[in-house]
Amino acid sequence: MAKFSTTRLVRENGPLLLALALSAVFWLITSLSKETFYQNEQVPPALRVGGIAAILFFGVILQVILRSLSQSRADLRDELGFFSTIFAEGPTPGLVIDGESGKIIDANQAASRLYGWSIESLRQKNMMDLAVVNEEAVKNRLLEISQHRSLRFRTKNYLQSGRICPVEIDATFLDLSSRKTLVCLVRDLSTEEEVQRSLEEQRLITESLFESARVGYWDWNLTTQRVYLSQQLLQMIGISENSEKPLPANWEDLVMEQDLPKMMSEYQSHIDSRGEYPFFCEIRYHQKSGNPIWMICTGKVIEWDTDDQPVRMVGCNIDISERKTNEQHLFLANRALNSIRAGVTISRAANDYPIRYINRSFENLTGYTHDEVIGKNCRFLLRDDYDQEALTTVRKALREKTNCQVVLRNYRKDGSLFWNRLTISPVFDHNGELTHFVGTQEDVSKEIAAQQELVLAKESAERANHVRDEFLAMMSHELRTPLNPIIGLGTFLLDETDDPDKKDMLKTIVESGYRQLGLVENLLSISDLASMRPTERQQSLDIQDLLDAVIATNHRKLKPGVKIQTDMDHCDPEVWIRGTEKHLEQMLDHLVENACKFSEHGVITLRAYTDRPTQENRNLYFEIQDQGVGISEDALERIFRPFEQEDSSSKRKFQGAGLGLAIAKKIALILGGDITVSSEVGAGSRFLCRIPLIEKPTDVAPLPEPIQPKPRPNSAETGRPTILIVEDQESNAFFVQSFLKRKEMSTILAVDGEMAVAEFAKNDCSAIILDLHIPVLDGYEVLKRIRATEKGENTPVIVVTADVNPEIPVRCRELGVTACLTKPFDIKEFYKILQDSLGERPDQSETPEPSRSQLKE
Repeated sequence: MAKFSTTRLVRENGPLLLALALSAVFWLITSLSKETFYQNEQVPPALRVGGIAAILFFGVILQVILRSLSQSRADLRDELGFFSTIFAEGPTPGLVIDGESGKIIDANQAASRLYGWSIESLRQKNMMDLAVVNEEAVKNRLLEISQHRSLRFRTKNYLQSGRICPVEIDATFLDLSSRKTLVCLVRDLSTEEEVQRSLEEQRLITESLFESARVGYWDWNLTTQRVYLSQQLLQMIGISENSEKPLPANWEDLVMEQDLPKMMSEYQSHIDSRGEYPFFCEIRYHQKSGNPIWMICTGKVIEWDTDDQPVRMVGCNIDISERKTNEQHLFLANRALNSIRAGVTISRAANDYPIRYINRSFENLTGYTHDEVIGKNCRFLLRDDYDQEALTTVRKALREKTNCQVVLRNYRKDGSLFWNRLTISPVFDHNGELTHFVGTQEDVSKEIAAQQELVLAKESAERANHVRDEFLAMMSHELRTPLNPIIGLGTFLLDETDDPDKKDMLKTIVESGYRQLGLVENLLSISDLASMRPTERQQSLDIQDLLDAVIATNHRKLKPGVKIQTDMDHCDPEVWIRGTEKHLEQMLDHLVENACKFSEHGVITLRAYTDRPTQENRNLYFEIQDQGVGISEDALERIFRPFEQEDSSSKRKFQGAGLGLAIAKKIALILGGDITVSSEVGAGSRFLCRIPLIEKPTDVAPLPEPIQPKPRPNSAETGRPTILIVEDQESNAFFVQSFLKRKEMSTILAVDGEMAVAEFAKNDCSAIILDLHIPVLDGYEVLKRIRATEKGENTPVIVVTADVNPEIPVRCRELGVTACLTKPFDIKEFYKILQDSLGERPDQSETPEPSRSQLKE
């Protein structure tokens, strides 16, 4: 039982006890009083009872009111305690601050965790201690909060660790009777700002990826027909300003006319399917330069109106010009591979080396179709015949990622045996990682059957050159040979006609032939040089002869008003290099030709000089200085790349494929040197080539002197020189025969090597014009057999060939060739060599054949 407490009884029932006390006093007073309010009579009992009842009633009412107030105070204390607990223990950092001084009155645990100080330490601080801004700014902020009563703002605060933390403060002003107070809820923005920085980085990365991947994006408002084009897209199509442009007129301006219907058809299909059918097409855009650019155009309608009409469409354009170019190159390469007689396979450098590609010759060779082979290893050609030593070589090459060539017993689909000369070459990517193996298969069954001895097998293996070298040699012969009669006969007919219209047409034919020849030479050179490596061959150079040869070659390319001169005042007359004179001459030809092409006036100077004799690691320098159009600074490095000129306008004004400087640079690097350039637009260019010199070797045998032919008598029947022409190409034979007949010389034609030897034996030939690539017996064998005879020992032999291998002139010289000309040859130079070989003086009364420079005049 609870203990009775008088104090508690009085505290809880005070108003009621007071009413009882007052009622008793009232009763006593009214009972003892002799005067009343009613004419000095005693108070009526009813009135006394009513008074007492009224006092008790008001006492009860007061008791109820006071109890209600007491309960409200208790509830308020409970709520304040609840909110105090929420403030103290809540997850949001909170500060209670004096609104006038900025002193921190209170803080919660979350604020303590955020700032790093204890709550007691925070109560000792002022907001000036936490704020990064100065004191005046803090006071202004407090004033601003008091004016607005509530304010949310962002600022930075110091933490106990010294780190500056970005925060957002939600401040509420409380104007209490005792003081002005601010309740501040603090939100840490570090994570948010980190996210913002990450998003910004992602945006920059995305834009960088778009830029590096040549991707531009667009945003099309289909209602207003206005479109936003990204800066990258504008640059891709050559538009400098980044502004909104009206459509669809823009599509008609940008997209090539042939591709516009395809694009609009894709767009309409996308609209009709309400976005289900993807908008995707590969189309060509016009560039400001006038050249088309291939792009993938893709997009999607992202907003429709209530009538299902498109409102907004976004998308991107991807530059695929390089891919299209590569596809064209791959198409040409595939055509070239399919034209090769040897079978070609390309296998992945992965487990079991699955085949990824075969050419048509492989199908013809083995009888297997493309679908039967792709994805398999080449071992199906072995059947069960694994006991072959050559397989060890193949496995080693695959394991060591090297080249190999072996002869294997293979079996066709029908089970028949054939001997396969297999050549395997690894393919590495730009990172040096092995990606594929290329295999070439050639049926050598007849060779194996006919040549069992080791020597014959070795000779057979030596004839099996790399597929790429064979391809280049074939292309050189096939491309250059037809140009010989085109240029030669055109020049020949040009001298025969007086009709101005025909002369103009013939000039065009000859000039086009020369231009095509230059392109062929450059393309073959750039392909040949791509696989060439520095050589150990040593050769002496006569600098004066070298410069004279370069000047002679390029003199016809000079424009009117342009002169060319040489200077070798500070140069050794003879030097030794590690390389070939032919490559050095080719390099200088391209540099001088470049100067001739871009010079409209002035002087071109070809200067040669060497380092001082006392200097170690001496170099030979060639300087080509012109007064031409010059090169802009941003194009100085680009001009040495294949197919590059300074800009697109140069390609229109100055003819050329942009290969000459690239070839010259490559040759200089192969020879151990380099080429640099300095230029000023409008003032000319200066190319400086450096080639390392070597000491004169003491153990190098001199090359044999060419055989000096003795003049032979003319034909007894005709009284004219008789020339044996050994040529299997009908057009070339016709050209040479026609020219020599015009010069009143007799000709005998042999279309293969065996026929040439027979014709020489039964005829009295004054000279021989010999092509090296002829049927039955090649030119080298014909030359050996003729030189082995008594009358052929001193007969002049002029070799004409479409092969540009630099070793051919050396070999021809060793076999006693009088001169070696490359097709298509200059008819004027050919006739002069022939006359010198026959011991004749040129006929001064006869007009010489027009040279290329005369054609331009």
